[in-house]
Amino acid sequence: MENEINDLVNELEQEIDPNVMSDDELQGIVGKEIDDAIDYIDNNISPIRAQATEYYRGEPFGDEEDGRSQVVSMDVRDTVQAILPSLMRIFHSTDNTVEYSPQGPGTSLRRSRRPTTRISSSTAITTASWSCTPRSRMR
Repeated sequence: MENEINDLVNELEQEIDPNVMSDDELQGIVGKEIDDAIDYIDNNISPIRAQATEYYRGEPFGDEEDGRSQVVSMDVRDTVQAILPSLMRIFHSTDNTVEYSPQGPGTSLRRSRRPTTRISSSTAITTASWSCTPRSRMR
């Protein structure tokens, strides 16, 4: 009987505890954080990426003057294009770009996880800004 009373008291204390957050409150906070992250990417990071892409492509700056040189150096783009095949060989030299492994005694690599590894590897390749073919498909 005394254990039941203690259990009820503990339940009531947990319900009254101001440090305990409801699921709705947690969902609201997480949703706001996600919205803030998306807003930050859209308003702060995306314009910088767009400008960097213009520089990479060698597009005119827009402040060109008649009678002055219009040359835009493409050294960075040329260097990236030159080393990209080597980087592709490094990151895609195995059949699986991404592979999951057990992290503790309670987890194991069952057969059902292998499709996840294949999907992740495929997604890592197709979501890149450049196109490539995994080495296993090149053979």
